[in-house]
Amino acid sequence: MDNYPVLMASNFLGKGSVSQIRLWSKTQKEYIQMNRPEVIKLYNASMGGVDKMDFLIQLHRIFIRSQKWTL
Repeated sequence: MDNYPVLMASNFLGKGSVSQIRLWSKTQKEYIQMNRPEVIKLYNASMGGVDKMDFLIQLHRIFIRSQKWTL
């Protein structure tokens, strides 16, 4: 979702289909059209659950210090 170039490889999809998206260009101060491969589209769609899970784990972090069994 950032405006930085990304290199990605996938053995799930080949080249896949390419779609047009609008991105905000900070330098030009306007929206520009860019091509987006299908693998990036699927990655962005499925990444939301992972981010949510990481956030919830961080909120409820439990620190348990274990003791030696000999004590």
